[in-house]
Amino acid sequence: MKKMPFLMLGLATLALASCSDDEPVSVNTGDAISFRPAMGVKSRATETTNSNLTSINVAGFMGDTPYFTAMPFDKGSDGFFVSSPEYKWPGDNTELTFYAYAPAAPGGTVTLTSEAKTLTDFVPAATMADQVDFITSVGTGTKDANEASGVELTFDHRLAQIEVRAKADNSVYTFAISGVRIGQPVSKGSFDFTTNAWTLGTDKAIYEETYDTPRVLTAEAANMMGEGGNAMLLPQQLVAWNPETDGANAAEGAYLS
Repeated sequence: MKKMPFLMLGLATLALASCSDDEPVSVNTGDAISFRPAMGVKSRATETTNSNLTSINVAGFMGDTPYFTAMPFDKGSDGFFVSSPEYKWPGDNTELTFYAYAPAAPGGTVTLTSEAKTLTDFVPAATMADQVDFITSVGTGTKDANEASGVELTFDHRLAQIEVRAKADNSVYTFAISGVRIGQPVSKGSFDFTTNAWTLGTDKAIYEETYDTPRVLTAEAANMMGEGGNAMLLPQQLVAWNPETDGANAAEGAYLS
C-alpha cells in the first residue's frame, strides 16, 4: 500500500486583516451621546462589518477622569448606536475621549480606567468555528461639534484573519482533505487601547477543524476553512517547524497541515 504524504507548510506571518471602503452609519440627532461607526465592508466569514455590528461597548473620559464606564451602545431600528440610560454631553463643551470595542466579551479582561486601558489575557476560542473578530476604536467629541451629528468611530480589526486554501493538479493521485490544522501559534496576549499594540505571551495552541466528508482537491485553489469561517488569531511573527532538525517539534514550531 502506498502511503499518502503529510502536507506541511511553514508559517511566516499572521498579518492584520485590512480595512477598506469605510461605510458610515446614519447620523443620530438629539442631546444624548451617540455614535456612528465606520467599518470595512468586505464580505468575509466572521469579519465584523457595518451590517452585522449591532452593539459596541464604550467608555468615556473627561481628560483622565472617567465620564462613564464601559457600557453597551446598541444599534436601534433607525441604525443609531445609543446607550440606555442615555448619557448627555457636558454643558460646558468639554471634550470627551471615547474608547470603544466589540464584542462585549472578547475573550479576556477589558480594563478601561484612568490607570489602564487594556484587554489582558486574551485567548481565541479553542474551536476555529467559534472564533470572532475583535475591533477597537478611539474617538473624541464635544457638545457643539457632535451633539447633532454623533461621534464617528472608525474601527480597526485587531486580530489576524487566517484563510487556508489548497489545490492539487496531480494527474495520477487524488488528494482528499479531511481537515485543517494551524499548529503552535502563540495563543495568549494583551492589547493596549492607547498604543493599539499587542504584547504576546508564551502559551501556544493547536487549532483545527475537521469535515464529515473529505474534500477532494482540484487544480483550482479552494478555501479549506469549513462552514465556521476563517480563523481569528493573534497577529504575530512565527517561527516555522523544521522537521529535518526537530522531528518531534520539541521547539513547538508553527505549521499548517
